[in-house]
Amino acid sequence: MTKTLLVNCYLDNFKVNPLCDALNRFTVCRVVPYAKIQSDYQIGGDISSVVISGSEARISKPEDKAKTEAFFDNMRRKSDAREPGPDGKKPLAELTGDGLILLDLPGWGKKERWLHFFKHYREDIVGFLLSWLVVGALILLAWGILQI
Repeated sequence: MTKTLLVNCYLDNFKVNPLCDALNRFTVCRVVPYAKIQSDYQIGGDISSVVISGSEARISKPEDKAKTEAFFDNMRRKSDAREPGPDGKKPLAELTGDGLILLDLPGWGKKERWLHFFKHYREDIVGFLLSWLVVGALILLAWGILQI
C-alpha cells in the first residue's frame, strides 16, 4: 500500500485532522509538523507522495488596511498636480479626465462607474485609441514594404 507524508502547516494542529482522515481512505498517512521539516529532512524510502496542508498564516501575513487604503487613495490622485486640492491632498485624477480604467476594474459592475465614464477616463481612452492608430499605421507600413 502507498504511504503519504502529510506536512501539517496549520498553526492549530487539529485543523489537519479532516485532511488526514480523507487521505487515510486511500493511503496510509503519516503527519509531520511543519516545524520539523528542515533542509536535511529525510523523507524515507517507503513514502510515495507528499501532501502539504494549507494555512493562511504560513503563506502570507495580512496586510495593514490603513497602508492598503493609503496606497489606493494615492493611485486615484494626480501625481503631477501643481497645487493640492481642497482637502490638502493631490486632486482626484477622475475629476480632470486622468483616472485609471484598470485601477477601477472591480467597480465596473456598478452603475456609478458608468456615469460620466468618458469624462473620468478621457486620457486612458484617447491613449488607447492613439495606440491602435499607431498599430494600424505600422501594419500598413509593413504591407506597403511587402508590396515592393
